[in-house]
Amino acid sequence: MNEYLFKDLTTEEKFSVRLKIATRKYDVFDGYIIVSINLGEQKDVHIFEKDMSEFCGGEFSAWEPIYKNIEIQLQSANDGHFIETLKQYKHNGGQSGSQLKNKLFIKYYHLEKPANVERDEVGRKWIDYNAQLTLNNYIYDTSENGCGIWVTNSDFLYKSMAAVDRYGNNIMILSTIKDLEYIVTDNEIVGDGFEVKFYGSLNSEDTWHNLWKLLGDKIVEDMPLDIIRKFNGAEVIHDEYITNKENIWMEERNRNNMKKSIRDIIKSRFK
Repeated sequence: MNEYLFKDLTTEEKFSVRLKIATRKYDVFDGYIIVSINLGEQKDVHIFEKDMSEFCGGEFSAWEPIYKNIEIQLQSANDGHFIETLKQYKHNGGQSGSQLKNKLFIKYYHLEKPANVERDEVGRKWIDYNAQLTLNNYIYDTSENGCGIWVTNSDFLYKSMAAVDRYGNNIMILSTIKDLEYIVTDNEIVGDGFEVKFYGSLNSEDTWHNLWKLLGDKIVEDMPLDIIRKFNGAEVIHDEYITNKENIWMEERNRNNMKKSIRDIIKSRFK
């Protein structure tokens, strides 16, 4: 067993440890925790109460909302109670899939491994979701240094689409698995597995039909012009929606005019 202290780690290894702690991937013992990381070499990192000042003093990643969860917890802890706080976070820091059963989430992915995997220097690994989807409608974190799967709240569909070049132009619509636990932030959740409601390419018209079907009219009504121009399927669905909406409006107006005409005829007979 390769045992290490937090102070002896490289910057990338410390980042990986913080990521593991933020995602509750650690074991709690009497007075210390152990975090296992693998950035080419398996290391079991021991963090004691006396080490927490250095741990908390390090910069948390500004682009990881999940860090807010653990950062708030640790900031509220008094000296001598950091390990106890992490123990409580380990056991009570998540929400069950059944609590989130009515929510839908999105995730972009590549069909093949990209040349550069984001944050691979801190242990994030590429997961072949396409291979998993050929077997069943579930995805799981199977990576060796796994920190869970990051997915985005479906309300952030278009904001998150700015990153498709980085994450892939294929999309999954996901729901939670009732027996698993998830860490919830303002716009994303992290968990070890999800049920897949739909998956497909953003270049496909069928994908946009299913996004409309699963996420509702609002995603068409709020569709930005740059998305309409970028994805042909989005443009087709948007135009179809607008045309149908205009036809319904015209039918409703004609119906109201007809009702008005009938009322006028009836009134004229009683003059």
